[in-house]
Amino acid sequence: AAGLRILTRAAPRLRTLRCGGDATCNAACEAAMPGIVPRLEDGGGVDDWETRAEVDSTDVVDGDDVSEPLDDFEPARATSLEWLVWPDVRPDTRATISRRCPRIRIVAPPREVHLRAAAA
Repeated sequence: AAGLRILTRAAPRLRTLRCGGDATCNAACEAAMPGIVPRLEDGGGVDDWETRAEVDSTDVVDGDDVSEPLDDFEPARATSLEWLVWPDVRPDTRATISRRCPRIRIVAPPREVHLRAAAA
């Protein structure tokens, strides 16, 4: 979970994130999502996602030192995140992410698709 928070702090304009792969990765993603998925109320008083996107695009600070440990209260949200590719996302996690940030599109093909692609 800390690794995903560091990633979103280092790449604030990250638009696509691939999550999961095995049980350990899925658990880490589950733990990190509440802290990295942007919320409208984090947008400094804006009341719609379009305005929030404009604020986020001008709000990126260059030169942050990502080697420092993250404080638990320091935001590290992926404010530009649009696509979340997560084959093993649980339905309740998917619903929570969609509710908190409706602009994120979650791509979660059935497991069988991944197994066939790996075998090919």
